[in-house]
Amino acid sequence: HERVTCVAHSLHNLLITNTITKIPEAQAFISQCKEIVSTLHFKSHLIDEFVLEQNEADIYTKILNLQDEIDADSNDPIDEIDDAQDGQLGTEKSKQGPQTRKTLKTTVPTRWNSVLNMIRSLVSLQTEVNEILKRIGKGLVMPHAR
Repeated sequence: HERVTCVAHSLHNLLITNTITKIPEAQAFISQCKEIVSTLHFKSHLIDEFVLEQNEADIYTKILNLQDEIDADSNDPIDEIDDAQDGQLGTEKSKQGPQTRKTLKTTVPTRWNSVLNMIRSLVSLQTEVNEILKRIGKGLVMPHAR
């Protein structure tokens, strides 16, 4: 075929119309994912707040660990610094790249890969989604993909 979009659309129709709708487990999984995304649609700020809480807790733990190291160093100071370590002090860089905000995606009937994008977004935010569902008192639980 000359147009890849036609092939992709045909593949989408084959999967959605002839395959997924005929597998009850897949249909139930997708329905549960849609229900979770729908429930959290206007509650994305809760996910952001939870992520911020987790980041603050991680930073606090790192500060406590550094304070313990500083206290240990002041209780048992080193007189000489090894030449091999001298050039490496303070050169550790952050291993985190640029911060990106993850969001939940919903399905769109005209987008052929939107079901996959929805499932990927739920998987990437699984811990956050489960915690927010507990906090708002919903009986929903993030399903496990097989």
